[in-house]
Amino acid sequence: MEVEQSAPDDIVGDEEDEPLFGLRDLLGTLLDRQTLPHVLLLTLLSSGLFALTSLTDGAYELTSLAFLSLSLGYALTAVLTRFGFVHDWVRTDTSGLETSGGVKGLALRSLKVWSLPLLLSALIGGMAKGTVLTDDAYATWPALGLAGLFIVWSAGQAGSFRTACSSWLAGSRKARDSRPGPGSVGGMFTTHMLALLLLAGALAFMFGYGARDPAGADLDTHLRWVGFVLVVGLIQFGILRWLRSHYEAAAVRKGSARFALRWGIVAQAFVTWHMLSAWRRFIDPPSAMAQLLEESILMMFAVVMAIWALSSRGVKKGSKLFSSENALFWGLAFGFGYAGSIAMITRLSGGGLATTMGFGHLVTAGALILMHPAVITSHNSLLATTSEEDEDEVGSDRTSQEPASVEPESEPEESQDEVELAEPELGSWPEDEDEGEDWELDESDFDELELLD
Repeated sequence: MEVEQSAPDDIVGDEEDEPLFGLRDLLGTLLDRQTLPHVLLLTLLSSGLFALTSLTDGAYELTSLAFLSLSLGYALTAVLTRFGFVHDWVRTDTSGLETSGGVKGLALRSLKVWSLPLLLSALIGGMAKGTVLTDDAYATWPALGLAGLFIVWSAGQAGSFRTACSSWLAGSRKARDSRPGPGSVGGMFTTHMLALLLLAGALAFMFGYGARDPAGADLDTHLRWVGFVLVVGLIQFGILRWLRSHYEAAAVRKGSARFALRWGIVAQAFVTWHMLSAWRRFIDPPSAMAQLLEESILMMFAVVMAIWALSSRGVKKGSKLFSSENALFWGLAFGFGYAGSIAMITRLSGGGLATTMGFGHLVTAGALILMHPAVITSHNSLLATTSEEDEDEVGSDRTSQEPASVEPESEPEESQDEVELAEPELGSWPEDEDEGEDWELDESDFDELELLD
């Protein structure tokens, strides 16, 4: 009976560990020279439209329509990239970059890949302006809509970070280890608190004290930034108390315990960063240039997380709407919408960029805190289900192998005499065949012997 041999566990595990659209793939997509001009366009247009909105009275009606049209134009471009000619149209030809370099060559190549999304954006904006927005009463609708989306975008940052980061952490083999875990949460809580307090202290030293000796700072500075570290510590202590039951459930298995600890530290580090940004906006506002630089970096980070979340989920499900090929264009659509919402809510609220962004940082931090327990619960349930399936498979394998090792009762055990009688069938000497009869040599045997001579 032949037994089929399955692939080794380590080979299967390596295949499972390989992400469908990992961070390396994402960075390759963002830094691809074929699509890099689109990232440059996002930076240039967002900065220009934001400045026009802030510096010019009454321009926000047109700039809000421009932001919205660009967002929808790039979303439509992402959908159309499934067609081959559109896929090639929005990408530069890198085959002759070395020979056709220079500023002029770069400009021509950029205009070529920009033409389709800009054309689609112009058509969308023109149709909206010529139909819905013909009445002046509706002229402020795009601005109000983008300003209202600011809360959605801020919460969306938390959602995209959760999807991308939790998928990355859950993809390792150690996070799927179903062996018995530590059982207690004391060590996990201690590690969590130490990591977050060290991070808060490092951020306070860098941004609050300007990376200088804290001994030379005044009392007001000490109160502000020691207070920041204490607030972070109290919030993290409250979160761990709140999620104690979830961590205890995760401590049952090694994989879930490791995932819960890593996810907790990474997620709350992101929360702490947003708390720092909000703290600086309300307590110790930086200069306008520093705010613009920080928010630009944060916007880029938010776009990267959105691209990763959408594309990784789409690639995993085999979606044609969200794939690794159009991930960048969906991210650019999100980027223009996010930049437009910041510009509009800052202009309409009159509170200034610092107040607006401080509120947005608090929304992002709060949303991620609320999402924290669902991630741990989801991974615990997934690992528990996988462990039960593995146990069922092992039990079925053992059951299927047991009948083969037991001899059937219907076949009586052969006696030694029967075995000896059966042996001559394999070839025996003539005198062993029939002991009760005399054996006589046949005359033909003599003839054979003479021939041999």
